[in-house]
Amino acid sequence: MLIERLAAVAFIVAGQIIIPAGWSGTPDVPGANRAAPAGAILSPSSSSIVATWNTLGESIASFSCGTKAGSYEKQAVDNGRTAATLTRQSIVAGLQPSTKYYCQIISSDGFGSTTSILSSTTAAPEPSTPIKGISLGTINTYNGLNPNNHMNGDTFYNCKSNDGITYLTTDDTQGWQENGYPAKHGSPLSLVKLTSESPLAGVTVNPFGAYGRDSIGTGDDLRTQKNSGLFCMAANIYMSVGRQLNKSTGRMGNRTAYSQVSGQIILSRDKGRSWNNFQAPEIFNPPGSPTTPPSASMFGTTPTNMASATFVMYCSDDGTLGYLTPCNRHDNADAYVYLMANDGYWDSGNALYLARVPRSRIAALRASDYECYSGGNGSFDENWTTTQTHASAVISNPGKLGEPNVQFVPALNRYLLLTFCYPQGLSLADPHAEHSLWLAYEAPHPWVLGRSSNRLTGQPRVTTTLSF
Repeated sequence: MLIERLAAVAFIVAGQIIIPAGWSGTPDVPGANRAAPAGAILSPSSSSIVATWNTLGESIASFSCGTKAGSYEKQAVDNGRTAATLTRQSIVAGLQPSTKYYCQIISSDGFGSTTSILSSTTAAPEPSTPIKGISLGTINTYNGLNPNNHMNGDTFYNCKSNDGITYLTTDDTQGWQENGYPAKHGSPLSLVKLTSESPLAGVTVNPFGAYGRDSIGTGDDLRTQKNSGLFCMAANIYMSVGRQLNKSTGRMGNRTAYSQVSGQIILSRDKGRSWNNFQAPEIFNPPGSPTTPPSASMFGTTPTNMASATFVMYCSDDGTLGYLTPCNRHDNADAYVYLMANDGYWDSGNALYLARVPRSRIAALRASDYECYSGGNGSFDENWTTTQTHASAVISNPGKLGEPNVQFVPALNRYLLLTFCYPQGLSLADPHAEHSLWLAYEAPHPWVLGRSSNRLTGQPRVTTTLSF
């Protein structure tokens, strides 16, 4: 009877309120803190565990797990955050599959701290189906689809936000117009939203007027601003950008690749209408927020300056951090945002590197929050480093690796990477030298895309997009 009564109530040990795992109420203890976790639930994947619980007020929480009861050495990637919301989530990643873990939640406020003890077993790894081939469907020009809709430009990255709208980047553009609106503009980068996906139609949201004109070098480095990726999460839109040296600046000569440096991530909280930068993350300007000087870089310089960084794409944004969004729950992508970048070129780079940043920290725009893959099994934390010079290339293919596009395919539990190069080189004298060669790689995990067996070969053919 005594044991049963203890299992049904909260009790105090060493100044903490201890709540058994099965308990779902709020402790009725004089002076008890409003941060006490109630209704805690653990949701495992094969490599992570998400804890969800409720509190009565603002709190600072710590979540951790371990394979032995009383030992919680694996800390959540988002520990230490203060939140005013009544429903809290936290995630521990980098776990072994099919393994029982014991976990604790410590939640505190000005009245004290409360601990909840739970356990959960991670899932078994899901099967993965190799992609055996890739081909192109029929190619149509956008301006030929609807005479009232017009667009020109290049470098199209997209993501679907929690408003159900797909947002799209476009570089070196006069914009996307519907019935002549908005007016044409010459921009080095811009953001568009699709008003229809079938038939395809879009309109410019932001021409980023603060970054100057398209194809004209500006700033202290006489380069042009370019985007290299777009990512939607928690109702925000993130764009990766860099500074490009290209033929239009008149300084390319006979180079075979467009140099791209000074990488950074910028953020919009209002669906692209205004943007910040890493120097002033709390200031949002409608025409964009160039850094001072324009060549300032959020990241270091070696081996990749992240100026060609593209996001590894998983689920559409559901308005949350995506911890429990089903197709994020692979390879710790529910805990981290992954990016892949080459060694500083728009086209025809030499190697691709993988980086990650906690989903809970990307909005801070701090380079110190990022880690680079350093080799081995990327599921585990010991194979990631905050020192860029210790990064290990995921793929090496000299002169063949432009900005990559990496998509997780949930139906196959597989990754598809597309990239390109200009095998005939680039020169001012021969503008038609831009013959494009596309390369494709596929793999069960993003850190093994470079294995020789994962490169897709064969001539493109106009049939289905994927075969498996």
